[in-house]
Amino acid sequence: MYPLTVVLFFASVVLMILAFAVLKQKKSKLVWLSLTIVAMAIWSLGYGFELASNTHEQMLFWKKIEYLGINLIPAFWLIFCIEFSGKEFFLSKRWLGLIFFFPVISYLIIATNEYHLLYYETVALDSSGIVPLLRTTPGVWYYIHVFIFYIMFALGTFTLIFRLKYLNPLFRPHAYTLLVAACLPWLINITYIADIRPFGQIDITPFAFILSLLIVGGSFINNSLFNVLPIATSKVIDSMSNGLMVLDNQNKVIEINPSLLKILPFCTKDLFGKDVLYHVLHYEGLHSTILERKAAKNGFQFKHEGKTKYILVESVPMTEKNGVYIGLLLLFEDITKEKKQQELLFKQAEELVRLNQLKDKLFSVISHDLKGPIQGIKEILHMTLRGVISKREFFDILPDMTKDIKEASNLLDQLLKWSGKQLKGEGVVKEKMDLFYSVSKQMKFFENAAKEKNIHFINEVPDGIMVIADIDMIELVLRNLIGNAIKFCSTGDTVRINANIRADKIKISVTDTGQGIKEEHLEKLLSGESISTKGSQKEIGNGLGLIMARDFIHKNGSRLEIKSIPKEGSIFSFELPWDQETIDEPKESAVVNL
Repeated sequence: MYPLTVVLFFASVVLMILAFAVLKQKKSKLVWLSLTIVAMAIWSLGYGFELASNTHEQMLFWKKIEYLGINLIPAFWLIFCIEFSGKEFFLSKRWLGLIFFFPVISYLIIATNEYHLLYYETVALDSSGIVPLLRTTPGVWYYIHVFIFYIMFALGTFTLIFRLKYLNPLFRPHAYTLLVAACLPWLINITYIADIRPFGQIDITPFAFILSLLIVGGSFINNSLFNVLPIATSKVIDSMSNGLMVLDNQNKVIEINPSLLKILPFCTKDLFGKDVLYHVLHYEGLHSTILERKAAKNGFQFKHEGKTKYILVESVPMTEKNGVYIGLLLLFEDITKEKKQQELLFKQAEELVRLNQLKDKLFSVISHDLKGPIQGIKEILHMTLRGVISKREFFDILPDMTKDIKEASNLLDQLLKWSGKQLKGEGVVKEKMDLFYSVSKQMKFFENAAKEKNIHFINEVPDGIMVIADIDMIELVLRNLIGNAIKFCSTGDTVRINANIRADKIKISVTDTGQGIKEEHLEKLLSGESISTKGSQKEIGNGLGLIMARDFIHKNGSRLEIKSIPKEGSIFSFELPWDQETIDEPKESAVVNL
């Protein structure tokens, strides 16, 4: 038996043992390296049997066995290099199909060569040497096969070279050894194709591949290069709580970690290898960050599933030693919770300012609007006791004193109820409320005041309508709105309270034909400010009632609307949900004149 045959047989056994040893490393990315070694073992075994054969038919049979391994080596090697380099996104079903398309087609052409002679134009037995060998004349497909074979092998190797550029200096000598080992079969085969053949028709390329794979396989078993390089990096990236995206110099995505998939809804595994700018057009802060290509921190926000998310992105440009830009590292942090907390703190600060203003307003009312009338009554009583004011004079001023006491009592009632709701933090207790009854109750309260001014008092609320609200709050709102309407009406004016049903809401309006509100005062009221003005008969006002009304309406899930035309009147309205189960259809408006 020819000595080279023994070497090839022995090498096949060694390669199969090496493939098994590599596979025992239990690392998924080494499976393809193990398969590459198995394919090389098939090539080696087939070539060994070819050299040991004596007939033309036997040699052709074993050559077909060889090409099972030869065709698979570049495909397995390319996939291994892609996985090792961390570019698994290229290994989709479509890409895998494309990678294996050539080996399958090429092998079918080689296996059926005798019918078309595309791979070998002639195949003859050459017995002039030490052992009989096949002498072949390459066909068209032979050159195509060689070209694609080395293109695939080169793509894998260059991918590996690109990955090795970023190795820790500790591993670089070992990495360069692997690189030389990977390139050795190229150089040997190029000399064979160029007809530089020191051993005649014997192709020593398989021996070069055997040596190369022995070096590569042994390195991954005996050294920590594979363990440390991508796995450690991958573990760190995958365990990051912040999102990470790596772009190349063409803004194509080459790395995304799992956290980013949770942070950005547009990020999926399908984004690998694509220009990210197309996908971030609506994310203004992110889009500009990528275009600027410089170290920076920017924020952007977007809506997802009806909720606003706030993201902080930090960009870190990556450059070569000579300053050439090669890519961009983007770190994403979801700061929605922090942003919400800031907004909450801001609202709390605003609320604190509002409460301070409320406190100042309360003290102002107590010190001026409440203290003034009480102090005046005190002085009158004191002067009466001293005889400064006669009994007749006392009875003359008694109506005015009664009016002042009534206003002070009403004001004190408002202060106590409102401050209790505000300062004690009492919640809203919503229940069914008979709107017609509540409006009638408040109109009864102001009956004398309306008669004094000869005001037409009309209740147009349909009888039987039930609304859902906090009864105490809404009755205080009605009292204040009706009281204000009377206050700013003159003799003969009209105050009308009505309720219009709108789907699931009822719009309650208090309309008067009084003096109306000046434009500058209306703007302040619409902006939430309080104003203090005197009524049509110089009634004293403090602005507290409208503040209370606005606040209570808001607590019941609505807002106060104000419309007014000077010298024509005003409309104050708000909406409340109504209990549609109470009645099928509302009764006719029960117009009540008081």
